[in-house]
Amino acid sequence: MNNDWQDRLCAYAGMAFPLVFFVGWGLVAGYLLPLHGPGDTPLQVQAFYEDHTTLIQVGIIITIAAGALQAPFSAGIGMQMMRMNGGRRSPLAYTQMMLGAVNVLLVVIPMFVYAALAFRPAQRNPDTMQFFSDFGWQMFIGAFSPAVLQAICLALAVFGDKGTTPVMPRWVGYFNAWVATLFLPGAIVIIAHSGPFAWNGVLAFWIPAVVFGSWFNVMAVVLLKCIKQQRAEAEAVGATADGLQPA
Repeated sequence: MNNDWQDRLCAYAGMAFPLVFFVGWGLVAGYLLPLHGPGDTPLQVQAFYEDHTTLIQVGIIITIAAGALQAPFSAGIGMQMMRMNGGRRSPLAYTQMMLGAVNVLLVVIPMFVYAALAFRPAQRNPDTMQFFSDFGWQMFIGAFSPAVLQAICLALAVFGDKGTTPVMPRWVGYFNAWVATLFLPGAIVIIAHSGPFAWNGVLAFWIPAVVFGSWFNVMAVVLLKCIKQQRAEAEAVGATADGLQPA
């Protein structure tokens, strides 16, 4: 029986996260279409939460559940990053895993802001609702740095892997470098009230959203291949050890 089921479970968590997140936040809660922007008036914000209260609350619960899936996925990646360092202590691996934990919070905390908005929207002052809506969106889209550094750590680890058989192919390093670059426009949502850099803009939201979902799926496939490679190496070592045993 294989002993790598925990590693594979971490990879599957990465595949599940963007799907469950999209269903909860985008479809059930209805945040994706139409995507709300900083130009919404206080009354428009209030009307959205009044008209879709139950669906928003159910969708937020699903999204909070999805957010935790990032933790085992980053842990699974971290284990493979340690293999790149010869199985030794790896600061890049630990940093990547810690940033994965931070990203859990950067999904969960904004969801509680949205949950508070949906809790009793008819009793809230519209200006207050707009303030907390701005707060939730800016944190959700604008907290770019953990995801950027997480991708950079992985890219550096891949490029620094000098093993005879690299744990991950070199293109994974370039892929993560591009992912980090494409996440950077999220920083501008703190400033932009409209246009491509606003939190509903093509550069700050739509491109990073596509890249974000793609990153999880691509890295999950890569992780599964790494686990298969690791198992094959362990079996080869075991077979060699058995062959050296005296008859």
